[in-house]
Amino acid sequence: MYGVERSFIREILRVASSPEVLSLAGGLPLADLFPVDEIRAAADRVLMQDGASVLQYGASSGDADLRSWIADRLCSHHGIPTTPDEVMITSGSQQGLDLCAKLFSDRPIAFEDPGYLGARLAFQASRVPLIPVPLNDAGPDLETLEQAFDTGAAVYYGMSRFQNPTGRSYPAATANAMAELLMKTDCWMIEDDPYGEISFGETDSPLVAQRVPDRVIYLGSFSKSVAPSLRLGFIRAHCSLLEHLEPIKQATDLHTSTLIQSILRELLTGGEFNLDAHLSRICRTYQAQRDALVQAIETLVPGARIPWVAGGGMFLWASLPVPTEELFGYAIKRGVAFVPGQHFYLQEPDRSTIRLNFTNVSERLIPDAVGRIAAAVQGM
Repeated sequence: MYGVERSFIREILRVASSPEVLSLAGGLPLADLFPVDEIRAAADRVLMQDGASVLQYGASSGDADLRSWIADRLCSHHGIPTTPDEVMITSGSQQGLDLCAKLFSDRPIAFEDPGYLGARLAFQASRVPLIPVPLNDAGPDLETLEQAFDTGAAVYYGMSRFQNPTGRSYPAATANAMAELLMKTDCWMIEDDPYGEISFGETDSPLVAQRVPDRVIYLGSFSKSVAPSLRLGFIRAHCSLLEHLEPIKQATDLHTSTLIQSILRELLTGGEFNLDAHLSRICRTYQAQRDALVQAIETLVPGARIPWVAGGGMFLWASLPVPTEELFGYAIKRGVAFVPGQHFYLQEPDRSTIRLNFTNVSERLIPDAVGRIAAAVQGM
């Protein structure tokens, strides 16, 4: 029987579920910001107006009006020229990763290192060999990536904006060079962008898909911008690729929930809810929480180092003066959780690294959480 590695982060979330634990571990949005009343009103309108039809089976590609809305937003807000025919709705962007893994299962995938653990597990579940591509201050090592393409990889997986786990974003020069490399090698990039809407406006964060949309499979999500339990994401890709992805989607789950798609479409288009205003509130809140986390680390944890401060997203990457895997046991006893950085590496890890989420603990409690980490460091 073929086994799939369990997600260490999911295991941490189980340990950290106690109300006494302040969790800086999982990438959870702040629940206080969920638009509960607006979603309830949208659901009521949908069920009153279209009750029977939204409970029926639907198209594998997704709700046509929702796909049109996504295409318009990609054009207007993200600079990616898109038609509705180039959009397919998925059951969360995690399903997009699973579909891509199945599509490219006959070739190795070049994978940013350190990188998103959920993507790695999705690819490994389809037995796809992964070729690590180290990250540096400017993004992926493009020389290593070109070697990976030369030795058989057809696609590169990466996050160009507010990367998980490091919070890094590509500078324009890297996005341009990546686009040139994809054109030169006739390969693709899976550009995973779950945090792109969560930008604090401090830096320009270009996308590779803006430059070479036909060489990029762009993955988007409503988990961070609206609510994760909707399990709604999307793939934006050239129609020739979607022709191959849609049958895989059909074989996986037939289609994403028609009801949930209809509720989201109604939320975005049919009432008083304004996504941009909602995102502004999220970004103001998360920026203040990030600043509180940075200040607490610099003030309370001697020897800690923050190599760069993320300009958006949900995570801060830091180094501590002790091995963070060993530190975790001491920290959880003091009522605080985090993710040791070594779990994000394919190659030999930097065991001093730590990923800290700044969105799920309130600004008021962040100094307490960091203080508990500092006490754990001192107690080792």
